[in-house]
Formats: sequence, C-alpha cells, structure tokens
Amino acid sequence: MAILTALSQAFADAFARPKKVNKKNGNGKIDFDGREVLFVTHESPDTDAYVSIFLIVQKVLPKDCKWEIRTVHAGTRLSEEQGAGYIVFHMDTGLKFEPPYDFDQHALPSKTRTSSAQLVADYFKLTKDAGVRALANFATQTDHIEKMVPDSIHHLISGYQFNPLYRDETGEPLWNYIGSQSLEAVKAMYDRTNFLVGSKVRYRRFCKKNPKECMSTLFPSRVQLFSAPGKPGLRNEAWENGADVVLWSQIPNPEKPEQFWVGISTGRDSDVSLRPVFEELLLAEARKRGIKITRDLKKKISNAADLPGGKLMELPTWFCFSADKKRFPLILAGSRAHPIVDDELFTALTFAEIKDIVINTLAGKRAFRKQKVEHLPAPKATPDEILYEEAAKEDASKAA
Repeated sequence: MAILTALSQAFADAFARPKKVNKKNGNGKIDFDGREVLFVTHESPDTDAYVSIFLIVQKVLPKDCKWEIRTVHAGTRLSEEQGAGYIVFHMDTGLKFEPPYDFDQHALPSKTRTSSAQLVADYFKLTKDAGVRALANFATQTDHIEKMVPDSIHHLISGYQFNPLYRDETGEPLWNYIGSQSLEAVKAMYDRTNFLVGSKVRYRRFCKKNPKECMSTLFPSRVQLFSAPGKPGLRNEAWENGADVVLWSQIPNPEKPEQFWVGISTGRDSDVSLRPVFEELLLAEARKRGIKITRDLKKKISNAADLPGGKLMELPTWFCFSADKKRFPLILAGSRAHPIVDDELFTALTFAEIKDIVINTLAGKRAFRKQKVEHLPAPKATPDEILYEEAAKEDASKAA
C-alpha cells in the first residue's frame, strides 16, 4: 500500500483552520483529541481526492494536527487494524457517504452531479468561501469528465505522474512528491480565487469611500479614467469595470511619504494613446524643476517617446513604453519593475498635478465646448462579494 506523508511543517503552518466543525445536525463536533489523521483515497489520486483532502486540512483540522495520506484500491477501505489509533477520513473511495468521516460520492445515485470535494464543502458548511466554492465545482467538473480549459491545474495534477522527474529509478511515480506538488497547486488556485474576489471587494469599497477618485468619464472625449492614489492593486478591477486609462501611485518607503512612484496605463482593449500625456508630463516636470523650456528641449520632449528605452536623459524620472507607433500604453515614474531610489529622481509633481495633466490632455477640450468630468457610482456588490465579506466577518469573530 502506497503511503503519502504530510507536506512540510512550513506548508502546513501556512493554513488557517478553525479547530472544530459542527456536524450536519449542528450540535456535534469532531474531537481530534491530539490524534493523528489519515486521509484514505484511491491509488493514483486524482483532482477530486486532492481537493477533498485540501479542504479538510485547510478548514477543519486543528493547526497542530499531524496527518498523512494513504491509498487503497478504488472502492475499498482501510482496514480497522490499519486505522487503529487514528482519525480516518475516506475521500473518493470506500463506497460510503457517512459524514463526518466518509465522503465517497460513488455511494450516491449515479446521476447525482457532485464530488467528494463538494460533499466535504457542503457538510462542513464551507461554501461561503469563494475559494472553496471554486475548488468544489472544479473537482466536480473533473470527476464528471466535463470539458476543461487546456491550462487547467487538473492537467497539471494528472500529468505529474508522467514526468520523468517525478519517477524513481524503477519508473514508478513518486507519489509522495506528486501529492505535495498537487496540494500546492490546489492551494494556489484557492488563494488566487479568494484574491480575485477580494480585489472586487476592495475596489468597491475604495469607490464608495473615494467617489471623486473612482471611475470618471471625461468630456467631450468620453475617455473613462480611474484614479487610484496609493492603490496600484486596483488596476485590474478598474479595467474590468471599463476603464480606458488607470492612474495610480504607490509609496516605496513609508518613512518618506512625500516620495512616490506613479503609473499611467491603458486597458487591454483601449485605443487611447498616452503619447500626448507623456509629453505634457515632461514639460510640467521641467517647469517644476526650474528647467528652462527651450525650443531644443521642446523638440526633444516631442520625440522622447520614440527614444530607446522611452526615456529622455534630461528628465530621467519618466519612462514611456510604446507597443507600436500609435499606441503608448504605459507611463511610469518608478515601479517595482522600474524602481526609482535616488531622491533626486522622484517626480517633483504632486499626484493632484499629475491627475490634472492626465484629465486636461485626455478630455479633448475644445474651444466651443466646456471640459467636464463626470464621476460614476461605485459598482454594486455581487453575490460572491457578499459571501466573501460574510466569511471574513466570521473568520474575524473566530479569531477574536
């Protein structure tokens, strides 16, 4: 019988888990009493098996609980002698659905669209967690042989055993290592899902708290601008909500809040060019620094976006990336990938001044029409976001 040991202690400690979970009837608890846990699943474990195990490790086991995975022939169970002294969970094998220890969907009618992972999520009432819902549905899709996208982690998990690096000298799969890698892949999907839903929540909260920094329509050009001072992580949500251009800032050194990096970027589907914005920023930076605006400097500034590296040496604070001759989708004055650390190189402009330049340049002001900025309302919370916030409150109350 193959035996899979637990992941490293560092990986196990990364999980946040409540210590006890109510039974289905709401008045019972699993008493672990310091005992080790065995997860029993079928040989050559699949996505459903790993997701089921992950959910219990992540959400049910006490933090200091030791556990390991053992495999048996599909449809069979671990003998009582082999499980003596342990708390034993059967996942995706055993032909029983008898919570809280047996979760095998094969014990249910064949037309039931579910999985061991979904049974775990439902029984332990974990479905307020967006990451859990995504994983349970994902496991059900794989268990019912539904079509998966080519880059799904399901193919990663099922493909480990065919990689020569994950086989021993006899050609047998190294299930210890494959199990560890598979659980890490599942955790990555879980974390990423919750991050994305959390981003939507943070975006909505920011818009409610900062209505004038939220999505704005510039007239007469109708360019959609989103301004996020100090919130670079909101860019993707802004683009998802229709922004043509996003302006953000971040402070690299909290001890020097007056120094900040700035980024201006167009969305994936935007045809807005930032070239005129880049030129206006360089002119404003020169004026703020007391640099004389000569005809020669103006000419250099007008051509700066075409220079190798998108940088004018006389004003090295600002960098422009050009995708082609028409589109200039990114302007930076410092970032993690293009850092500014020299005190003299941080922009001399304030964020408000930069924002005014962006608005005045992109609004398309004409002599016969008055420029206007219309601030749009914050988006409404989606069901996923509502559940995310409820789960966050419950986690906070448990931690208190």
